[in-house]
Amino acid sequence: MARTTACSNILTISAAELRDKLATIYDAILIDDGLDTGVLTVISALARWKSYLEQNRRGELYELAIRSIEDVDHQVSTDLDDFLAAPEMASEYERVRRLLDPGARQTPDSAHAVRDSNT
Repeated sequence: MARTTACSNILTISAAELRDKLATIYDAILIDDGLDTGVLTVISALARWKSYLEQNRRGELYELAIRSIEDVDHQVSTDLDDFLAAPEMASEYERVRRLLDPGARQTPDSAHAVRDSNT
């Protein structure tokens, strides 16, 4: 329940409230030995978001972005020479880019332009 509350209120929850929810989640982890990687991913993301809210550490946002792209990478097969060729990867890259730079202008081919400039 703490995880659900924290995730569903992520944009409005205060750092103190999130700290309390994470403490509840951590306590449950110590009790329950069986934990899937999805839960660990969510807990890690919530902890990074809490750190960002408390200390305004922009690096936490970058770590969240990297983990988000890695999560998609684990779900799809990508060519290491052109990891943005997979539509899912290009889409996630664009989503993260927009979130990190909301003033950036979105263009349909911007992910491919970045991909092409790396070749």
